[in-house]
Amino acid sequence: MPLPTIAIIGNLTADPELRHTNAGKAWTTFRVASNERRKNEAGEWIDGDSLYIDVTSWRAAEQIKEQLTKGSRVIVYGTLRSREYEAKSGEKRTAIEINAELVAIQIREGEAPRTITATTGATDPWATNAPAQTNPWPTATDNNNTPF
Repeated sequence: MPLPTIAIIGNLTADPELRHTNAGKAWTTFRVASNERRKNEAGEWIDGDSLYIDVTSWRAAEQIKEQLTKGSRVIVYGTLRSREYEAKSGEKRTAIEINAELVAIQIREGEAPRTITATTGATDPWATNAPAQTNPWPTATDNNNTPF
C-alpha cells in the first residue's frame, strides 16, 4: 500500500538545515507551522490551533537552503511518513514528517513567482536561462488536439 500524500500551507519556524550523507548527497530539513484561521462572533479573524510538522527534502536541498528563511510562507506537498525514536528521557515517541516532493514559495507583490521542485533536473520556468515552456492546452483554433 502506498504511503499517503499531503499538502500543507504554513510558515517556516526556523531557517532550513542543510546536511549531507556520508556519500555526499545533500538533504535539508525544516519545520512548518500551520495555523487554523477562523472568524469569531464579532466577525474578526482569530488564530486557532497550530500544527507543527517536520519536512525533509532529498532532491532540492541546496535551493531550499538558499531561498527559504525563517518565516517564509510555503506550500509543501509530499509523502506523509512516521518514524519512531527514543527521547532523551528514554521514552519511545513517534514523529510525523513529510518527505517533500514539491515546495512552493509564497508569491509576494512585485516578485516573480518561484517554485522549488524536488524533481532532479527541474528548471525554474521564471529564470532568465530557463528553456521556453510549451502550452499543453489547445487554443480555440486547435480543434484537432483537444484533450477531452
